[in-house]
Amino acid sequence: MSGDASQSNSAGRRVRCEALGKIVSLPGRPRRIVSLTAGYTETFWHLGLAERVVGVSAYCGRYVDVGARPVVGDYLKIDDAAVAALRPDLVLMTGGVQLGVARRLAAAGLPVYVLPLPDSLAGIIENIRRIGALAGEMTAAHALTERMEQEAAALRETVPAVRLRVYGELWFGRHPRMVGGLTFVHDLMALAGGENVWADAPTGYLALDLAKTAERQPEVVVIFWEDDDTMVDAPGLMRERGWTARLVEAQLRPGQILIHDGPSCLTVARWLRGQLSAGTSSWIGSHHAYSTPFISMKEDHTLPTDEAHADRMKERQAEMHARIAAAQEKRDLLIVNTGNGKGKSTAAFGLLARNIGHGRRSVVVQFVKSGDAAVARALKSDLLAWHRVGEGFTWDTQNRAADIASCRAGWALALAALNDADTRFVLLDELNIVLDCEYLPVAEVVDALKNRASGRHVVVTGRNAPPELIAAADLVTEMGEIKHPFNDGVKAQVGVEF
Repeated sequence: MSGDASQSNSAGRRVRCEALGKIVSLPGRPRRIVSLTAGYTETFWHLGLAERVVGVSAYCGRYVDVGARPVVGDYLKIDDAAVAALRPDLVLMTGGVQLGVARRLAAAGLPVYVLPLPDSLAGIIENIRRIGALAGEMTAAHALTERMEQEAAALRETVPAVRLRVYGELWFGRHPRMVGGLTFVHDLMALAGGENVWADAPTGYLALDLAKTAERQPEVVVIFWEDDDTMVDAPGLMRERGWTARLVEAQLRPGQILIHDGPSCLTVARWLRGQLSAGTSSWIGSHHAYSTPFISMKEDHTLPTDEAHADRMKERQAEMHARIAAAQEKRDLLIVNTGNGKGKSTAAFGLLARNIGHGRRSVVVQFVKSGDAAVARALKSDLLAWHRVGEGFTWDTQNRAADIASCRAGWALALAALNDADTRFVLLDELNIVLDCEYLPVAEVVDALKNRASGRHVVVTGRNAPPELIAAADLVTEMGEIKHPFNDGVKAQVGVEF
């Protein structure tokens, strides 16, 4: 397409990327674009710029026909060499957990630009304008965003006078989250004519709180899940929770993908409008011990018969047996326990006990914390080497140089364990904190973990796990804080915290 007359094809530009904190050099109109976020890829197609995109992510094909374009990775696992081989003049990425990967590619000299994660429909529209600016095609971007604004205005004008109270639950792989007030998904629910029951939550996505959700009395439950990743039995969830609200399932179908931040997000809003107004989804039985309209018992309610229960369990048994039979690979696992909730180290200590019980030689390197003597005493064994290298929490030591020296000494012990011929299990407790504080280089640590000697599992704990580590891991668990007694003034307890 001809583009904007004011922008020369060959004129270079220096554009500041706030997310990376650096100036990015771009041509006036980039011609070799690698788009690693599906919403941005769809935007290029809607702008008529598909021919400029030379590389995409594995998820971009959900929304547009990417043809034979090379797929250079998914959301986090990006093949740096494959990206570089495409000789891009613009690599477009997003913030959030993808930011760490973006920094790595930028450090390798690639022309990376990071757009912010949108918190609203307005944020999506703003990003489309930014993409038009980066591509040197502002006229096309203005035309597209004006059409989207008109479409959104038309939806707002036809919102029903009485809105249905809607609860949104999004499954990101195996991780369910509730839709809060600070996300574009909230805006799509509003355009569809729904009233988000968690609209007052000052965040985008919340850990599940089923009891409080019941108190908010939603009339419709919308559950989105990615059926090419993790199978979610939404009707089964409704039964298990004892919910009788109307269920709407959104899956990986065109026009149903609630988490998509590209131009077709308004198609999703229209689809959801139809679901809310049609009322065709079935009501779920099975009562649970709450007394709200959300899950009230109907007069004709009956519990499942023994025969129906047995049939359902047989179906689940057959499904599980099939999955077990298909899982034949054995692998040395890299496990990450992260998140703001309690239990990261505690869960790792459970794995440590299991390995010792199986006669597997194990090593613990405990960073930052000064140690957990009770666990060390309980698991005292010739099979266990426990190294305490931390001098306490960072706010107690108040000495960055000393903290770095301590962490470097601990890392030397960790490297020895990662490559010792007899070691079968390595626990690197609170290593995530070390990486988050930049006491050790993330790239150095991740490289060592990926290239460790075979025959051992490794567990890394601590909040704020870096994206590069999450991408390299085989198993990642996020502990989410729902309630914690410390917030009520309760001090640490023997047998719980230490």
